[in-house]
Amino acid sequence: MLTARFFKTIFGILTLTGSLLLAACGDNTVAPSPSPTTPPATTSVSTTAAATTAPATTSAATPTGAATTTPATIPATTPTVASTTAAATPASATTPAGQSGSGKAAELLANIPNSPEYLKILSYTNYAAFRKLNNLPDGGTFQTLSRDKEAFARLMSGSRYLNPSSLMAVNYFQTLRDMAGFDLLQADYDAEAGEPPKLISLAQGNFDAAAIDKAWTAGGAVKGTVGPNTSYTIEKIDFDKELQHIYLGNLALIPVPSQKLLVYGKPPAAATAVASALPAKTPVTNNPAVKGLLDVFGDPVSLYMGSSLIGSGINIPLDVSPGAAKDALEATIKATKPVPVPLMGGYAFYQDAAGAKTYLVANYYTDPASAKAAQPVLLDRLKNGVSSRSRNPYSQYWEVASSEVVGNVVTFKLNWKQANGLAQFVLTRDFPAFLT
Repeated sequence: MLTARFFKTIFGILTLTGSLLLAACGDNTVAPSPSPTTPPATTSVSTTAAATTAPATTSAATPTGAATTTPATIPATTPTVASTTAAATPASATTPAGQSGSGKAAELLANIPNSPEYLKILSYTNYAAFRKLNNLPDGGTFQTLSRDKEAFARLMSGSRYLNPSSLMAVNYFQTLRDMAGFDLLQADYDAEAGEPPKLISLAQGNFDAAAIDKAWTAGGAVKGTVGPNTSYTIEKIDFDKELQHIYLGNLALIPVPSQKLLVYGKPPAAATAVASALPAKTPVTNNPAVKGLLDVFGDPVSLYMGSSLIGSGINIPLDVSPGAAKDALEATIKATKPVPVPLMGGYAFYQDAAGAKTYLVANYYTDPASAKAAQPVLLDRLKNGVSSRSRNPYSQYWEVASSEVVGNVVTFKLNWKQANGLAQFVLTRDFPAFLT
């Protein structure tokens, strides 16, 4: 049987990418805002003869001038748009084209309040689509999949494209069902907003309330109630309890059986606030940047976005002398053509029934003019740039199928050239350097 450490390697791209991105990011204060009411104008740039697969991918352009540039804050008012032309929405593998903002990602994230802490990082995974696309059984377990060599290989290969929430604790997938009472094979969808010490994770699926009660009670959680629902709170860490090797307090888990939801949060008061008002009265999806990105992403297999993805984009080698590092920094600044600083960026992953994989990379700007100004510069980098990690040209990993400006958002559709996951590694590790 594979160890948890081995399975952690499978998902390492996801967790390590998040850590690396966050380490380079500064805080961006974002005010709550009503959602835009006027559909944005659309400007398209086709970069290939035809694009036949659903949009997909990674976004996040960052400042390109000096390394000290600070992104602007997301406005508290509805952004202006150039016209009333309906916004184009990329077709996805899980939702018919044209259902702008109506996907499950928007539905789940609408349960989370609009707060600056929750705007830093937002993620979503559609496990139901993932299982269907990879021919994995619903209701399986790690043990049953590990006995099916081909199915387990599909799980390992496909999972690198997901962005699981903290609640799904994929590093412990081998034993999570026994220790926590649930795992990602029972989940149909999950979403997460924020980062410790303030974070909310939501999962929706076919969970076993009795198994959860048994596991969390045995794991040292204190039972309580939030309305009609049972809560499980861990305030002080007790490493004698195996569950607390996975979930480090101060936290709470609140199953909501009526909506097939699990609400998980740090601190416990954050989880209680969300579980007490489903959906949120003023949700994070009302924020113009969040709404703008979700509108273009539609309903992907997974997505990862937020204000914390905006960084300097300057890649300084760590294995050279201080003088060489200084020269590299100065050369980067001199060679880089400045572009407007986005307020938020992100990427979404799509896969069609034939297995074709695409990413949609998107940035949200203060106004359509900024998005249009950034588009040609970023398009050139994605097509002709060189990876700061692999030192190989981006054209080796993907084809830039198209680019589009939708109101305040600029998008880039990337069609994968490699099936081994290296393209995804380059995209997430270089992100957002190639868009700054």
